[in-house]
Amino acid sequence: MTEKKYIEKNNLSNTLKLRHYIIDIIYHNNQKSVKIPSIRQLAADFKLAKSTVQLIQEELVQEGYLYSKKGIGTFTNPSMGFVAPHGTPPPLIGIIWGDGKLYFHDHYISRTLGAIASSITEDGWNCRNISLTSTNPAEIIEELCGISLDGLIWHVPPPDYFNILEQLNDQIPFIAVSNSDKYKDFNRVTLDFDAIGYKLGKELIKEHRKTMLTAVAGVGLSQKLKGLRRALSESNVKESCLNEIPSFFYKELDEYLTVNPPPDILAINGRHADFTMQILKKHKIDPVNQCRIIALQHVISPANFIGLFLNEPFESRGKAVAEIMKKMLESNPRPSPRQICLPVKITNINLQQVYKETI
Repeated sequence: MTEKKYIEKNNLSNTLKLRHYIIDIIYHNNQKSVKIPSIRQLAADFKLAKSTVQLIQEELVQEGYLYSKKGIGTFTNPSMGFVAPHGTPPPLIGIIWGDGKLYFHDHYISRTLGAIASSITEDGWNCRNISLTSTNPAEIIEELCGISLDGLIWHVPPPDYFNILEQLNDQIPFIAVSNSDKYKDFNRVTLDFDAIGYKLGKELIKEHRKTMLTAVAGVGLSQKLKGLRRALSESNVKESCLNEIPSFFYKELDEYLTVNPPPDILAINGRHADFTMQILKKHKIDPVNQCRIIALQHVISPANFIGLFLNEPFESRGKAVAEIMKKMLESNPRPSPRQICLPVKITNINLQQVYKETI
């Protein structure tokens, strides 16, 4: 392993912060070349060895972000930034998902973030997808405040991040896209799962369904079941739960159906729809009359699915987030926190006449 790779690996968080710091200078100084601090100063500010800072600078010079003037210093290359016709770069809006450590985006996350980013950028604004490099709360706040964001959108922030978001809310125009009541005093966009879930529960009760098996992981998905559970509890519908760890879902569902009668209702993550259908087929379970499947989140392959899913308004959610953010940035002083709650529909996939297209 070369020395360069060794240094980068062992200081990954701070090296990324330094790179982002320099590129941020380029973005916010439209068509202007700016001298960056000395290697000694950057090493002290980012807690890096001077040799590491020098390596990062050399990389950024090779990539075209910086250039050096012998005996004078190192400067940013304005041609690598966003060219703003009126001289001022447009607002830069950060977007974070979950704890900010997500390694990949699946179909649901990509569609959600895509709709938000599309609405934010319609008027020429720019978005930055943020992957946090910090771990403790103080460092997360310092990292986000150091990016020079004009606004921040945080989709499904973890409940234990409340103190972080509370402090950020005083420094950055901020929107939480979350149904958690922890964030009810922030600017927030929510989806009305309670109303549609309760209505769905009443319809299922009319079908004389008495048992429900839930196989979902995470606080976000569980919140989508609140209204449904409330309706079913009023008729004493018995609920069982599989392990909430997604990697165990397939094996546990197979084992459960091997030793138990099929549940009248099966609530799953939409990403598990294909495999769920295979397991039901293996156990010769009728997905229309015996076991009604409720998919929480989008079903990627609807042609292979028979059941219902919570059809979230992706585009409407994106527009609502953009509407709040624009009001916040255009108003001085900042307006009072605003809440937008959007309706959710239940979509019928391949159930023929059992249900209408929406309940």
